[in-house]
Amino acid sequence: MNTQDPKIRIRNFEEVALGLTAEEAVKEARRCLNCKKAACVAGCPVEIDIPAFIQYVAKSEFEKALAKIREKNFLPAVCGRVCPQEDQCEKVCVLNKKHMPVSIGDLERFVADQGAGRPETVDRRPKTAGKNGTKVAVIGSGPSGITCAGELAKMGYDVTIFESLHKPGGVLTYGIPEFRLPKKIVGMDIDFVRSAGVKIEPNFLVGKTRTIDDLRSDGFKAFFIGIGAGLPYFLGIDGEILNGIYSANEFLTRTNLMKSYLFPGYDTPIRVGKTVGVIGAGNVAMDSARCALRLGAETVYIIYRRTEKEMPARFDEIHRAKEEGIKFELLTHAVKFTGDEKGWIKEAVLMRNELGSPDVSGRRRPVPIRGSEFTMKLDTVVCAIGQGPNPLLPRTIPELKLNEDGNIVVDKTHMTSIKGVFAGGDIVTGAATVISAMGAGRKAAAAIDAWLKVCVVCGLIALFSQTANAETIYLKSGEKVTGKIVARSARSTMIQDESGAYQSYSADEIREIKKVDVPAEAVPQAVPAVNTSGPESYLLESPGGKIKMALPIPWEKVDVSKEKREPDNIGTFVIRDKELKPVFVLNIYGIYNLEYEGKNTTELKKVFLQKLSTALKEKEEKDINRKRVSEEYFEMLGGPCVAVGYTKSDGKAKFIKETYCIKGAMLYHFIFMAVDKEAFDREWPVVERSFKTIEIQDVAK
Repeated sequence: MNTQDPKIRIRNFEEVALGLTAEEAVKEARRCLNCKKAACVAGCPVEIDIPAFIQYVAKSEFEKALAKIREKNFLPAVCGRVCPQEDQCEKVCVLNKKHMPVSIGDLERFVADQGAGRPETVDRRPKTAGKNGTKVAVIGSGPSGITCAGELAKMGYDVTIFESLHKPGGVLTYGIPEFRLPKKIVGMDIDFVRSAGVKIEPNFLVGKTRTIDDLRSDGFKAFFIGIGAGLPYFLGIDGEILNGIYSANEFLTRTNLMKSYLFPGYDTPIRVGKTVGVIGAGNVAMDSARCALRLGAETVYIIYRRTEKEMPARFDEIHRAKEEGIKFELLTHAVKFTGDEKGWIKEAVLMRNELGSPDVSGRRRPVPIRGSEFTMKLDTVVCAIGQGPNPLLPRTIPELKLNEDGNIVVDKTHMTSIKGVFAGGDIVTGAATVISAMGAGRKAAAAIDAWLKVCVVCGLIALFSQTANAETIYLKSGEKVTGKIVARSARSTMIQDESGAYQSYSADEIREIKKVDVPAEAVPQAVPAVNTSGPESYLLESPGGKIKMALPIPWEKVDVSKEKREPDNIGTFVIRDKELKPVFVLNIYGIYNLEYEGKNTTELKKVFLQKLSTALKEKEEKDINRKRVSEEYFEMLGGPCVAVGYTKSDGKAKFIKETYCIKGAMLYHFIFMAVDKEAFDREWPVVERSFKTIEIQDVAK
């Protein structure tokens, strides 16, 4: 990719990389092999269908390419510039084995830039489900927050982002320089998220302006915390409080967000002397050094305690820093700073290192060389050795569990220690990449959707009771929650509280449950059954509106020891959202009761595969064309494994997806069915997210 001449660019803040031309993009796209098993997709934290969008580029169908990327990524123009593709999608590209990988990042940037400046017309806005009226608060407008908000908006939620600064974007706005990520590009991607219906409230510091409890009283049912890692780390050495010594956070915020490089046109000044030392060698350090050069410094040093091989910065950023004349003092660390009579930094005392054995990061540990001290005259120092979680919000939520580093602790669904409060990105993992934060935001959105929508929890699928009693759950913490218990097992209880939100509590949290009287009309009813060609099913009104019913395939339960066959339909259940509207139908069948006594795992696996293959073959001979379940799909006892295909009823195709799962001694079979492939592709992810929370052994009870 062409770039600005280094001699010219060091005196401006315009973008360094100039992007591909249309001709170059098409040529590069045609290098893609369009692999059937595309490793690049698995290498992408947000799972963009990379081969598909590249094939559109190869045919010069740039608008379709952008639409394909935006199915999974709300920030393509950003990711095309700052995502470390060389360590992710491009790293696993097949061409990378013998040649250069396809330049996926450059193509993503090109496609996104093709849409720059065009209005987000109706046909180019995100495709969203019908609005469900449920309010979700996203705290922080960085990569994870923007992504989570956009995904939830697509699902129909009423999403508001609360941002503490006066401009949205988080680190994309305050941290990454204009010459690497133009702010108009950030604004373009954020505008796309706004076009999905997301509202953004700037100058709103949650925990100070209003607390989470205040927002909950305003009607917000779930929360996502994506506030990043904004607390700078310092060296902890003498003289670090001298004037002229900045944290990288302050230095870059003044430069990027407050635009000090345009002072006095903007109000925020910044002082940069002739000689600048930047401590650290990550991307933030490179950004700081290159900004200092553009702000007028004559000489800028990167002072790093290891060698270039161990530098965490991207190769491109190191290369461009060298092109611009940044000097590298390697195997060197700062011992102390000394100042002048006015309290300004004058010089640094540095010491040479040698590399020892690897530390916990896997990099060789820097070992100081005794007697190697020397001084370096510096007018400005920028400390860029990392950052951690800002405690401002966590301090206002005492019940929020943190780890020893101050990061928020979450479970595998990204839920925190507080029900309905989720978190992701750097506030959970510590400082990482933009794309990893986006991946966390996307996964959290799916978890929030499942938590709000599904009346399935901890092993019990609940059809609502027709009694008119409500309950109050008294917690061991002293709190109490009143509402309708909609799901309960030996391990957990879910209750729909008086506000309509669903809360779940483990048995260990509950002290006592008491019944109270509520009006009978407040109790929801089960959806009536309809006639089908198989066992009875339930009428279905999916969010997309196209799925009408689930038609179960009549499997049978087989006792391996006796070979006795008998029908075993455990049940058909309607899963509802918080407004009591049916979301999907789930049919559960026990197929085989596997006798564990006297059989080892390998034998059971063979029996299962043999019986299942026989059953599938019988069905294939009739009306089902389905991929055969085999060793490749089964993986191991305990599954799950998946088969996809279709069946025909009255001449109309019904697309299905089935999941098999062994719990205890029973194999369970889940069936989801849609009336056409378009509906199947759109609605299946909702179903899949939902029944992953089911623990089958309790259903059997």
